[in-house]
Amino acid sequence: MNLADGFQTLLAADTDFAGSIATFDFGSGDVPAIFTAEPPPETAEGIVCVVLQNGGRPWGTRGKRGGEVSVTVKIWGDKGHSRAALRAAANYAWAALDRSEPTFTGFECCGVWADPPQTITDREGFPGYIVNLRVLVLET
Repeated sequence: MNLADGFQTLLAADTDFAGSIATFDFGSGDVPAIFTAEPPPETAEGIVCVVLQNGGRPWGTRGKRGGEVSVTVKIWGDKGHSRAALRAAANYAWAALDRSEPTFTGFECCGVWADPPQTITDREGFPGYIVNLRVLVLET
């Protein structure tokens, strides 16, 4: 079960969030710079987003299997980038995700709880924000 692709699509469709980050050409034209692997490509510039699924704990009912899954959304900026712009992007992500109930191919999200954005810095000094998600899903 990989939710990162589903949340990548959900965030790209949110006009506030998508408008607050850079674009990237994944091969078919420029789209919001939302990646599902770390680190983002070195050619990505400006504010970018990385969505990662961190694992989960299975559970289910007699008729359906599911689990509680941890997803991390990281918003990174260039060194010297405005913290205000990064904070705005992180707040848009949080607003789009917290308490959402999306349905992705293969599973249904029964609840999404997003922690408020927290500041982070990578080893090389790039500034960013992190939004941690707890997601309850059922396979469809």
